[in-house]
Amino acid sequence: MMNRLILCILLVIISPWLLAKELILLHTNDFHGHIQQESKYAGAAKIAAFVKEIKAQHPAVLLLDAGDAISGTPVSSMFEGEPIFDVMNAMDYDVGLIGNHEFDHGYKKIERFRAIANHPLLTANALGPDGELLGDALRIAGFETSTAADGMSALTAIRNKKPDLLIIDINMPLMDGFEFIERIRSNGDNTPALMLSARGDRADITKGLTLGADDYVTKPFGLEELVLRIKAILRRSQFTVETATNLSSGPITLNSDTHQVTFNDEVVDLSPTEFRLLHVLLESKGRVLSKTYLLDEVWGITFESESTVVDTYISYLRKKLHRDGYEGIKTIRGVGFQLQPEKQ
Repeated sequence: MMNRLILCILLVIISPWLLAKELILLHTNDFHGHIQQESKYAGAAKIAAFVKEIKAQHPAVLLLDAGDAISGTPVSSMFEGEPIFDVMNAMDYDVGLIGNHEFDHGYKKIERFRAIANHPLLTANALGPDGELLGDALRIAGFETSTAADGMSALTAIRNKKPDLLIIDINMPLMDGFEFIERIRSNGDNTPALMLSARGDRADITKGLTLGADDYVTKPFGLEELVLRIKAILRRSQFTVETATNLSSGPITLNSDTHQVTFNDEVVDLSPTEFRLLHVLLESKGRVLSKTYLLDEVWGITFESESTVVDTYISYLRKKLHRDGYEGIKTIRGVGFQLQPEKQ
Protein backbone atom coordinates (compact mmCIF):
# COMPACT_ATOMS: atom_id res chain seq x y z
CA MET A 1 0.00 0.00 0.00
CA MET A 2 2.82 2.33 0.86
CA ASN A 3 4.45 1.65 -2.50
CA ARG A 4 1.22 2.49 -4.30
CA LEU A 5 0.80 5.70 -2.32
CA ILE A 6 4.33 6.84 -3.11
CA LEU A 7 3.81 6.04 -6.76
CA CYS A 8 0.65 8.08 -6.87
CA ILE A 9 2.32 11.05 -5.24
CA LEU A 10 5.10 10.93 -7.77
CA LEU A 11 2.63 10.77 -10.61
CA VAL A 12 0.76 13.77 -9.28
CA ILE A 13 4.01 15.73 -9.02
CA ILE A 14 5.32 14.98 -12.47
CA SER A 15 2.07 14.74 -14.43
CA PRO A 16 2.15 18.42 -15.57
CA TRP A 17 5.50 17.75 -17.20
CA LEU A 18 4.24 14.60 -18.86
CA LEU A 19 1.09 16.28 -20.15
CA ALA A 20 2.79 19.49 -21.29
CA LYS A 21 3.20 19.85 -25.04
CA GLU A 22 6.44 21.73 -24.57
CA LEU A 23 9.09 22.21 -21.92
CA ILE A 24 10.50 25.74 -21.79
CA LEU A 25 14.05 26.19 -20.56
CA LEU A 26 15.07 29.65 -19.43
CA HIS A 27 18.68 30.25 -18.49
CA THR A 28 21.01 32.93 -17.29
CA ASN A 29 24.78 32.92 -17.49
CA ASP A 30 27.58 35.23 -16.37
CA PHE A 31 25.31 36.97 -13.85
CA HIS A 32 28.47 38.07 -11.99
CA GLY A 33 26.67 39.38 -8.92
CA HIS A 34 24.72 42.08 -10.78
CA ILE A 35 21.62 42.12 -8.59
CA GLN A 36 20.70 45.61 -9.77
CA GLN A 37 20.13 46.54 -13.38
CA GLU A 38 23.18 48.27 -14.83
CA SER A 39 24.95 48.49 -18.16
CA LYS A 40 24.41 45.23 -20.07
CA TYR A 41 23.09 43.39 -16.99
CA ALA A 42 19.29 43.12 -16.62
CA GLY A 43 19.35 42.72 -12.84
CA ALA A 44 17.57 40.21 -10.62
CA ALA A 45 14.20 42.00 -10.44
CA LYS A 46 13.81 42.28 -14.21
CA ILE A 47 14.82 38.65 -14.75
CA ALA A 48 12.42 37.47 -12.03
CA ALA A 49 9.56 39.46 -13.54
CA PHE A 50 10.21 37.98 -16.97
CA VAL A 51 10.35 34.43 -15.59
CA LYS A 52 7.11 34.98 -13.65
CA GLU A 53 5.39 36.15 -16.83
CA ILE A 54 6.55 33.08 -18.78
CA LYS A 55 5.53 30.70 -16.00
CA ALA A 56 2.04 32.25 -15.93
CA GLN A 57 1.64 31.35 -19.60
CA HIS A 58 3.18 27.86 -19.61
CA PRO A 59 2.82 24.92 -17.21
CA ALA A 60 6.31 23.50 -17.74
CA VAL A 61 9.16 25.99 -17.26
CA LEU A 62 12.64 25.42 -15.82
CA LEU A 63 14.94 28.25 -14.80
CA LEU A 64 18.62 27.36 -15.10
CA ASP A 65 21.88 29.18 -14.47
CA ALA A 66 24.92 28.26 -16.56
CA GLY A 67 27.54 29.42 -14.05
CA ASP A 68 29.67 32.42 -13.08
CA ALA A 69 26.84 33.79 -10.95
CA ILE A 70 29.28 35.53 -8.59
CA SER A 71 32.30 37.88 -8.80
CA GLY A 72 32.01 41.22 -10.54
CA THR A 73 30.32 43.54 -8.03
CA PRO A 74 31.42 44.92 -4.63
CA VAL A 75 28.65 43.10 -2.74
CA SER A 76 29.60 39.78 -4.32
CA SER A 77 33.30 40.23 -3.61
CA MET A 78 32.85 41.59 -0.07
CA PHE A 79 30.66 38.67 1.04
CA GLU A 80 32.36 36.05 -1.17
CA GLY A 81 29.32 35.41 -3.34
CA GLU A 82 26.91 34.24 -0.62
CA PRO A 83 24.25 37.00 -1.06
CA ILE A 84 23.99 36.15 -4.75
CA PHE A 85 22.69 32.68 -3.95
CA ASP A 86 20.17 34.17 -1.49
CA VAL A 87 18.88 36.30 -4.37
CA MET A 88 18.79 33.29 -6.71
CA ASN A 89 16.71 31.45 -4.11
CA ALA A 90 14.20 34.31 -4.20
CA MET A 91 14.17 34.06 -8.00
CA ASP A 92 13.29 30.35 -7.66
CA TYR A 93 16.01 28.78 -9.80
CA ASP A 94 15.61 25.06 -10.53
CA VAL A 95 19.23 24.13 -11.36
CA GLY A 96 22.59 25.89 -11.43
CA LEU A 97 25.98 25.01 -12.85
CA ILE A 98 29.30 25.78 -11.20
CA GLY A 99 31.42 28.04 -13.38
CA ASN A 100 35.07 28.93 -12.98
CA HIS A 101 34.28 32.06 -10.92
CA GLU A 102 32.47 30.00 -8.31
CA PHE A 103 35.97 28.80 -7.38
CA ASP A 104 37.29 32.35 -6.83
CA HIS A 105 37.04 32.03 -3.05
CA GLY A 106 38.43 28.50 -2.82
CA TYR A 107 37.11 25.01 -3.36
CA LYS A 108 35.61 24.72 0.13
CA LYS A 109 33.36 27.70 -0.63
CA ILE A 110 31.55 25.55 -3.21
CA GLU A 111 30.17 23.46 -0.37
CA ARG A 112 28.93 26.63 1.32
CA PHE A 113 27.17 27.70 -1.89
CA ARG A 114 25.52 24.28 -2.11
CA ALA A 115 24.29 24.64 1.46
CA ILE A 116 22.79 28.10 0.77
CA ALA A 117 21.21 27.36 -2.62
CA ASN A 118 17.73 25.86 -2.72
CA HIS A 119 18.54 24.39 -6.12
CA PRO A 120 21.20 21.79 -7.00
CA LEU A 121 24.58 23.06 -8.21
CA LEU A 122 26.10 20.74 -10.79
CA THR A 123 29.58 20.38 -12.22
CA ALA A 124 31.84 17.96 -14.09
CA ASN A 125 35.61 17.61 -14.56
CA ALA A 126 36.11 19.60 -11.36
CA LEU A 127 39.10 19.15 -9.09
CA GLY A 128 39.00 19.16 -5.33
CA PRO A 129 41.46 21.22 -3.27
CA ASP A 130 44.13 18.61 -3.90
CA GLY A 131 43.06 17.84 -7.48
CA GLU A 132 41.91 14.43 -6.27
CA LEU A 133 39.57 13.55 -9.13
CA LEU A 134 41.95 13.92 -12.03
CA GLY A 135 45.01 13.17 -9.90
CA ASP A 136 43.54 9.90 -8.61
CA ALA A 137 42.49 8.85 -12.10
CA LEU A 138 45.99 9.44 -13.46
CA ARG A 139 47.57 7.59 -10.54
CA ILE A 140 45.36 4.61 -11.32
CA ALA A 141 46.60 4.88 -14.92
CA GLY A 142 50.18 4.51 -13.62
CA PHE A 143 51.42 8.10 -13.31
CA GLU A 144 52.89 9.78 -10.27
CA THR A 145 51.02 13.05 -9.79
CA SER A 146 51.23 16.26 -7.79
CA THR A 147 48.73 19.12 -7.91
CA ALA A 148 48.60 22.87 -7.35
CA ALA A 149 45.45 24.85 -6.57
CA ASP A 150 46.33 27.92 -8.63
CA GLY A 151 48.86 29.34 -11.07
CA MET A 152 51.07 30.99 -8.44
CA SER A 153 51.33 27.76 -6.42
CA ALA A 154 52.15 25.90 -9.62
CA LEU A 155 55.13 28.18 -10.32
CA THR A 156 56.62 27.22 -6.97
CA ALA A 157 55.76 23.54 -7.44
CA ILE A 158 57.53 23.16 -10.79
CA ARG A 159 60.70 24.71 -9.36
CA ASN A 160 60.70 22.27 -6.46
CA LYS A 161 59.41 19.08 -8.07
CA LYS A 162 60.81 19.22 -11.65
CA PRO A 163 57.85 17.41 -13.29
CA ASP A 164 58.02 15.53 -16.58
CA LEU A 165 54.71 16.99 -17.76
CA LEU A 166 52.37 19.85 -16.83
CA ILE A 167 48.57 19.62 -17.14
CA ILE A 168 47.26 23.19 -17.07
CA ASP A 169 43.64 24.28 -16.75
CA ILE A 170 42.90 27.57 -18.51
CA ASN A 171 40.55 28.84 -15.81
CA MET A 172 42.86 28.89 -12.78
CA PRO A 173 42.60 31.37 -9.91
CA LEU A 174 45.19 34.16 -9.60
CA MET A 175 46.73 33.44 -12.99
CA ASP A 176 44.99 31.82 -15.96
CA GLY A 177 46.56 29.05 -17.98
CA PHE A 178 47.56 31.31 -20.86
CA GLU A 179 49.51 33.64 -18.58
CA PHE A 180 51.03 30.66 -16.78
CA ILE A 181 52.38 28.94 -19.90
CA GLU A 182 53.62 32.27 -21.28
CA ARG A 183 55.46 33.02 -18.05
CA ILE A 184 57.23 29.67 -17.71
CA ARG A 185 58.23 29.63 -21.39
CA SER A 186 59.63 33.17 -21.14
CA ASN A 187 61.69 31.97 -18.16
CA GLY A 188 63.23 29.21 -20.25
CA ASP A 189 61.20 26.33 -18.76
CA ASN A 190 60.51 23.86 -21.57
CA THR A 191 58.66 21.23 -19.52
CA PRO A 192 56.09 19.58 -21.84
CA ALA A 193 52.61 20.99 -21.19
CA LEU A 194 49.05 19.94 -21.96
CA MET A 195 46.25 22.49 -21.58
CA LEU A 196 42.70 21.64 -20.46
CA SER A 197 39.78 23.94 -21.13
CA ALA A 198 36.08 24.13 -21.78
CA ARG A 199 37.00 26.68 -24.46
CA GLY A 200 36.88 24.80 -27.73
CA ASP A 201 37.20 27.87 -29.91
CA ARG A 202 39.95 27.51 -32.51
CA ALA A 203 41.41 30.89 -31.55
CA ASP A 204 41.88 29.71 -27.94
CA ILE A 205 43.45 26.43 -29.06
CA THR A 206 45.82 28.27 -31.38
CA LYS A 207 46.67 30.74 -28.61
CA GLY A 208 47.53 27.94 -26.19
CA LEU A 209 49.76 26.14 -28.69
CA THR A 210 51.37 29.37 -29.82
CA LEU A 211 52.28 30.30 -26.25
CA GLY A 212 54.08 26.99 -25.88
CA ALA A 213 51.63 24.21 -24.99
CA ASP A 214 52.34 20.83 -26.57
CA ASP A 215 48.68 19.80 -26.77
CA TYR A 216 45.23 21.18 -25.96
CA VAL A 217 42.29 19.08 -24.77
CA THR A 218 38.75 20.47 -24.56
CA LYS A 219 36.22 19.43 -21.93
CA PRO A 220 34.41 17.16 -21.62
CA PHE A 221 37.06 14.54 -22.33
CA GLY A 222 37.46 10.85 -21.65
CA LEU A 223 40.22 9.61 -19.36
CA GLU A 224 41.41 7.18 -22.03
CA GLU A 225 41.89 10.02 -24.52
CA LEU A 226 43.74 12.12 -21.94
CA VAL A 227 46.07 9.25 -21.02
CA LEU A 228 46.87 8.59 -24.69
CA ARG A 229 47.67 12.26 -25.27
CA ILE A 230 49.88 12.36 -22.17
CA LYS A 231 51.81 9.32 -23.35
CA ALA A 232 52.17 10.81 -26.82
CA ILE A 233 53.61 14.04 -25.39
CA LEU A 234 56.04 12.13 -23.18
CA ARG A 235 57.17 10.04 -26.15
CA ARG A 236 57.72 13.15 -28.23
CA SER A 237 59.59 14.89 -25.43
CA GLN A 238 62.02 11.96 -25.13
CA PHE A 239 62.26 11.92 -28.93
CA THR A 240 64.45 8.91 -29.61
CA VAL A 241 65.08 8.40 -33.30
CA GLU A 242 66.01 5.03 -34.72
CA THR A 243 67.34 6.40 -37.99
CA ALA A 244 70.16 8.89 -38.35
CA THR A 245 71.72 10.05 -35.08
CA ASN A 246 73.06 13.23 -36.66
CA LEU A 247 71.23 15.41 -39.12
CA SER A 248 72.82 18.52 -40.55
CA SER A 249 72.40 21.32 -43.02
CA GLY A 250 75.00 24.00 -43.47
CA PRO A 251 76.07 25.27 -40.04
CA ILE A 252 73.24 23.39 -38.23
CA THR A 253 73.75 19.95 -36.68
CA LEU A 254 71.11 18.04 -34.72
CA ASN A 255 72.08 15.04 -32.57
CA SER A 256 69.11 12.83 -31.72
CA ASP A 257 70.97 10.85 -29.04
CA THR A 258 72.08 13.85 -27.00
CA HIS A 259 69.04 15.94 -27.99
CA GLN A 260 71.44 18.73 -28.85
CA VAL A 261 71.53 21.27 -31.65
CA THR A 262 74.62 23.23 -32.61
CA PHE A 263 75.24 26.14 -34.95
CA ASN A 264 78.87 26.20 -36.13
CA ASP A 265 79.66 23.97 -33.11
CA GLU A 266 77.97 26.39 -30.69
CA VAL A 267 75.12 24.80 -28.70
CA VAL A 268 71.68 26.28 -29.38
CA ASP A 269 68.99 25.92 -26.70
CA LEU A 270 65.71 24.71 -28.25
CA SER A 271 62.43 23.80 -26.61
CA PRO A 272 61.12 20.24 -27.19
CA THR A 273 58.66 21.53 -29.78
CA GLU A 274 61.32 23.58 -31.57
CA PHE A 275 63.59 20.52 -31.58
CA ARG A 276 60.88 18.32 -33.13
CA LEU A 277 60.10 20.93 -35.78
CA LEU A 278 63.77 21.31 -36.72
CA HIS A 279 64.15 17.54 -36.86
CA VAL A 280 61.25 17.23 -39.33
CA LEU A 281 62.70 20.04 -41.47
CA LEU A 282 66.17 18.45 -41.48
CA GLU A 283 64.80 15.00 -42.33
CA SER A 284 63.01 16.50 -45.33
CA LYS A 285 65.76 18.93 -46.29
CA GLY A 286 65.02 20.48 -49.66
CA ARG A 287 61.35 19.47 -49.65
CA VAL A 288 58.55 21.99 -49.22
CA LEU A 289 56.42 20.93 -46.23
CA SER A 290 52.86 22.18 -45.83
CA LYS A 291 51.48 23.55 -42.57
CA THR A 292 49.06 20.63 -42.38
CA TYR A 293 51.95 18.16 -42.67
CA LEU A 294 54.00 19.94 -40.01
CA LEU A 295 51.06 20.16 -37.61
CA ASP A 296 50.50 16.43 -37.94
CA GLU A 297 54.19 15.49 -37.66
CA VAL A 298 55.18 17.87 -34.87
CA TRP A 299 52.02 18.33 -32.80
CA GLY A 300 50.26 15.09 -33.64
CA ILE A 301 46.95 16.84 -34.29
CA THR A 302 45.11 18.06 -37.35
CA PHE A 303 44.43 21.77 -37.81
CA GLU A 304 43.17 23.87 -40.64
CA SER A 305 45.91 25.59 -42.60
CA GLU A 306 45.05 29.08 -41.29
CA SER A 307 46.35 28.21 -37.82
CA THR A 308 49.34 30.41 -36.98
CA VAL A 309 51.09 28.04 -34.58
CA VAL A 310 53.43 26.71 -37.30
CA ASP A 311 54.36 30.22 -38.39
CA THR A 312 55.05 31.13 -34.77
CA TYR A 313 57.44 28.22 -34.19
CA ILE A 314 59.15 28.79 -37.53
CA SER A 315 59.80 32.35 -36.36
CA TYR A 316 61.25 30.98 -33.10
CA LEU A 317 63.68 28.79 -35.05
CA ARG A 318 64.68 31.66 -37.29
CA LYS A 319 65.46 33.88 -34.31
CA LYS A 320 67.80 31.21 -32.95
CA LEU A 321 69.31 29.87 -36.17
CA HIS A 322 69.32 32.71 -38.71
CA ARG A 323 72.63 34.41 -37.98
CA ASP A 324 76.06 34.96 -39.45
CA GLY A 325 74.44 35.35 -42.86
CA TYR A 326 72.62 32.00 -42.71
CA GLU A 327 68.92 32.11 -43.68
CA GLY A 328 68.11 28.51 -44.57
CA ILE A 329 64.48 28.25 -43.41
CA LYS A 330 62.40 29.60 -46.27
CA THR A 331 58.70 30.38 -46.61
CA ILE A 332 57.22 29.19 -49.89
CA ARG A 333 54.20 31.46 -50.12
CA GLY A 334 50.91 29.62 -50.35
CA VAL A 335 52.59 26.21 -49.99
CA GLY A 336 54.61 25.83 -46.80
CA PHE A 337 58.19 25.87 -45.52
CA GLN A 338 61.50 24.51 -46.73
CA LEU A 339 64.90 23.97 -45.16
CA GLN A 340 67.16 24.72 -48.09
CA PRO A 341 69.98 22.24 -48.70
CA GLU A 342 73.59 23.35 -48.73
CA LYS A 343 74.79 24.84 -51.96
CA GLN A 344 77.10 22.44 -53.77
